[in-house]
Amino acid sequence: MAEEFVVVLPPHLTIEARRRLQAQRAFEREVLALLGELLGCEPPPVDTAREEHRAPGTWDWHIVRAWEAAGRAIRAIARPIEHAGTHYGEDIEFELIEAPPYRIAAFASLDVRIGGSVRVTVAGGDPDELARARAIFGRQLEALLASLA
Repeated sequence: MAEEFVVVLPPHLTIEARRRLQAQRAFEREVLALLGELLGCEPPPVDTAREEHRAPGTWDWHIVRAWEAAGRAIRAIARPIEHAGTHYGEDIEFELIEAPPYRIAAFASLDVRIGGSVRVTVAGGDPDELARARAIFGRQLEALLASLA
């Protein structure tokens, strides 16, 4: 059985507010915080990722980001959302993370013109631990949204 954790940005946010959330890498923070909770460790700071830009300037441009937490590598593939040389956001897919008893996958999309969301799917694990994780999921984003007010 799998649990879904989802956050959708409020539709009333301005483009400027979405740009600020993008600059803070809000959705990556949320995923890393949830992983830290499930793995029982401090989540790695979002800005400590090793980045590798692949095929910049082409239709296949993507950024590979990698962190380490609790001895496990966490990787994400970010595909920039661009048009006519203007950067509008990213689609980010976190690779399936095997962290027995969990299997975790995540996808986030933030386009400053229209909004964004993050979805994390967690399979396996104790229902009580998943309930505790659900209670904290979204707090990173809530704090960032409060700082925008």
